[in-house]
Amino acid sequence: MEYMPCNHAMRGFVRRIEHLPINAMLPQHGSATKHQLEASNAQLLTIYRVASAINQTIDLQELFERIMQAMEAALEASQGRPMGIFLVDGERMRLAAHRGGSAEFIEAHMDMRVGD
Repeated sequence: MEYMPCNHAMRGFVRRIEHLPINAMLPQHGSATKHQLEASNAQLLTIYRVASAINQTIDLQELFERIMQAMEAALEASQGRPMGIFLVDGERMRLAAHRGGSAEFIEAHMDMRVGD
């Protein structure tokens, strides 16, 4: 005999619905749509790719290149848009790696104050 009869009923219900696709999760306070779940999944994939890049090399330029590739893969819709990685040292930040952008943009961002 089961300890709680409601467990038996719950398991029976789960068996009847476990084959159905999940289109939304509906927690007690709000809901997550399929689109929101896909967006969250894409963000997690980007974090995973960047973490993977960090663990695969100790060469900074190669690391920056791998991070930029991971970011480009994550931002498919914005392919071709300029992007950069800044290293912050105190009140200064230096453009350590970049993709795209005009020569003027790159020059203006090579060494700048944090917050500029």
